[in-house]
Amino acid sequence: MGKSLNINKFIMDASILCCVCGTETVFVFGEELCHFHASHTESFCAPCLTQYISNKISEGNLGASVQIFCPCSHVNITTIKRVPLNFRSWSILIDKQMLEKYKSYSSSILSFLCSGCHTLKSLMITEPNSNHIENLIKDINPLVLQSIEDHEKGKLSLDDFFGSLSQFFPALSSGQDDEAWNALLQILQILVDPHLRANLHLRYLKMRPRLETRCCKRYEINQNK
Repeated sequence: MGKSLNINKFIMDASILCCVCGTETVFVFGEELCHFHASHTESFCAPCLTQYISNKISEGNLGASVQIFCPCSHVNITTIKRVPLNFRSWSILIDKQMLEKYKSYSSSILSFLCSGCHTLKSLMITEPNSNHIENLIKDINPLVLQSIEDHEKGKLSLDDFFGSLSQFFPALSSGQDDEAWNALLQILQILVDPHLRANLHLRYLKMRPRLETRCCKRYEINQNK
C-alpha cells in the first residue's frame, strides 16, 4: 500500500480536463478506477484523485463506514445512484496511514462489547488473501460472482445483493445459524473492499443477531442497527 501510481495501467489523452480542478490532464480513468467509463469526456488528474480520496476518508468517523464514489459524480443509469470507485485500484494511490483509517471505519460498524472479558471487539473478517480468494472463486457459481461484481459496481444495492445471495444459498434465510454463517463466510472472504465486507456482514446480523465471541466463546445478541 502507499505505492506510486502505475500510470501505464490507465488511458492517456492530453485533451481531457480534470473534473475536480478543471485543468488539462493526461490521466484518464478506465474501468480499473471508475466502473462507469462509457465516455472519456471528463476525468481527474492524479493529485486531485489522491487528495479527493484522502479528504473523503478524513471526513469519516468511527461507527460510520466510508464509501468512495467517483469525483466526477457519475450516476448509474439503472440505480440512479453515484458510481463507487474500484477499491483495488484506488487503495494503492493513498498512503498506508490513510488506508488503515479507511479500514478502521469499516471495522468499527461491527464493534461490540464482549460480556465475558468486557473488551471492545470487532466482528470484522480478516482481510482476504489473494491466493485464498482465487481458490474460493473456483468453487463459486458464476452467477454468484456476477452478483458480487454488480454489487461492487453499484448496480445492486446491499439489500438486493443479500436477496440475490439468499437465492443461491438458501441456508442464509432458512438454515441453522452455523449453516447460514458458513454460506456467508465464502462471500465475505471474496469481498476485498472493507466497506462492502463490513456492511454485508452487518446486513446478515440484522437477520441473525445471535453471535459467538471469539475471545470468550460466549453467545451475544448484536445490537447494531
